Amino acid sequence: DVIHVHSFGTIGLMSRYAARKLGRGSVGTIHGSPVDYLHYFYLDAEPFRTLVLKFVAWFFNGFDVVTAPASQPMDLMLRSGLRHVKTSIVSNAVDGKVFRHVDQKPDLKERIGLTHRTVLLFGRLAKEKNLDFALKIFADVHTRTNAQLLILGDGPYRDELEARVRTLGIASHTFFMGRLSGDELVSTINACDVMLMTSLSEAKPMTILQANLCGVPVVGARAGGIPESVNDGVTGFVVEPQD
Repeated sequence: DVIHVHSFGTIGLMSRYAARKLGRGSVGTIHGSPVDYLHYFYLDAEPFRTLVLKFVAWFFNGFDVVTAPASQPMDLMLRSGLRHVKTSIVSNAVDGKVFRHVDQKPDLKERIGLTHRTVLLFGRLAKEKNLDFALKIFADVHTRTNAQLLILGDGPYRDELEARVRTLGIASHTFFMGRLSGDELVSTINACDVMLMTSLSEAKPMTILQANLCGVPVVGARAGGIPESVNDGVTGFVVEPQD
């Protein structure tokens, strides 16, 4: 009855065509800014950035309804040429029965091998997540405290990140946990004390919502959809991107 498209690539174009051909209702969802990923194709410069944004806006103009998980990616598309379609903000959702506070932090820390307050980096390990800056922040914090760093997730930037940790001299205080799921994931989040989100390319980070449901506050950059995900002063703090 409805064709729902999440990608503006070849599959997205074919799905949009199928919706028209079959006379079905169509919904397109914008998950973030496509220009944040142009570095993978060595095209992160003008005029490619503007051309890609205009192409994506043209693509989504072919749907009956366009949604985004936060207002920032939608506003970007509207400035790039999205017109004459119904738009709606529909937040990403996480399961509150799965992600929950576990009131056993000392035991959870001991199980992992944590002995001090712990900063959590959580999500896909990729260049666009600004993770080098996160390590720089932690290295500075570590000169004044016994804090530890727990990195939860995996991705194409993991090898570079591990090398960077060694270069900064914080390897003995850093735990790479890889990709976890289920109760093990929830327990590991609960073992941490604060989550740091330095990414500049997020639309509506599910990791922030998951950490908050586990009772872990988040310090996030004022970029993308992060300010819409952190209730400043209540569930964490929103700070300037390079502060």
